[in-house]
Amino acid sequence: MRIEVAVHNRGGAPSKPQLLNLDAAPIGAHLSWQHLSPLRLPAILPRRTLTVATEVFRAQPSHRSLPVQILRGAADRASRLDRIPNLGRLWNRACNETVTTELWACSLPLDPFELLGRKSPQWAGGIRVCIGSETTSSCCRAQALRFAPGKTNMVLLSVGKEPDEYAFEFKGKAAQWNPSLLVTSEDSTTKMHRQKATLLGTTAIVLTLDPPDDAQKGDLQVHVQRKSLRTTETIELDLDATAPGPGCFLG
Repeated sequence: MRIEVAVHNRGGAPSKPQLLNLDAAPIGAHLSWQHLSPLRLPAILPRRTLTVATEVFRAQPSHRSLPVQILRGAADRASRLDRIPNLGRLWNRACNETVTTELWACSLPLDPFELLGRKSPQWAGGIRVCIGSETTSSCCRAQALRFAPGKTNMVLLSVGKEPDEYAFEFKGKAAQWNPSLLVTSEDSTTKMHRQKATLLGTTAIVLTLDPPDDAQKGDLQVHVQRKSLRTTETIELDLDATAPGPGCFLG
């Protein structure tokens, strides 16, 4: 996968050459970041923009891995039978399962969607840009995610890395598609009350959407605030009924 970063010098003097670091995380919010290889950022003239790029690999689960086959089959059954609790538990297993992976020196985090048989042409996850000691920007996005109009669509997200209270807010066209959140664990699945939940660690969150029969495209921004730090991270979903790939799970 190719990553391009456009850097603009807003100052009145040339910038100094320095390192630009890229980090990556799975689809979700407030997760641990995985460091990718650094890029050399040359000096940039005043009020000019320079684009730097790198190529990274998508970590692939080994098809010979038994857990992968088990998870994929169970995920298909869970989606067909609308077993949201089972789907959430499988997602937790996919995030934590120790499986054989094919890794390269510079690899994106393993996408749990692939363990559940939902590999998309577009990698879904977060990219963070750091220049020097400063974090300049971060974005977590699922691009061109296929959905089915007139049906209940489910998207699985991972939220949190430490115990804390989290608040969620929806923005965008798909915010009118009756979005709701369910918190899953090994023992239960509960609907989130007033879009707030206390999570004990990395937790699978099931986002459900009910697009109308004539819907073709939509966008949804899920703003996730961590209470103790008062920091907000945003998950962006670009929804397209004609996009390639398996897309959302269906209820």
